[in-house]
Amino acid sequence: VKSKDILKRQLLTENELKIIELLSKQDGLIQQSIADHLELQKSNVSKIISKLCKKDLIERKQVGKIQRIFLKR
Repeated sequence: VKSKDILKRQLLTENELKIIELLSKQDGLIQQSIADHLELQKSNVSKIISKLCKKDLIERKQVGKIQRIFLKR
């Protein structure tokens, strides 16, 4: 996934783009890991993830008892 292409098509915010870039390097992270990597509050990451899900760019998947975040393919 080319980040600049996504930004142009979807008009992503800077933090949305950072999450996409992080997931393109390490897919299947948990929300807390994303927050830690990007030095953002978990609640803010949750809101951003919800917006990216609505834009159909990422998805939440239940893996056992843990919910992980994946790029949509």
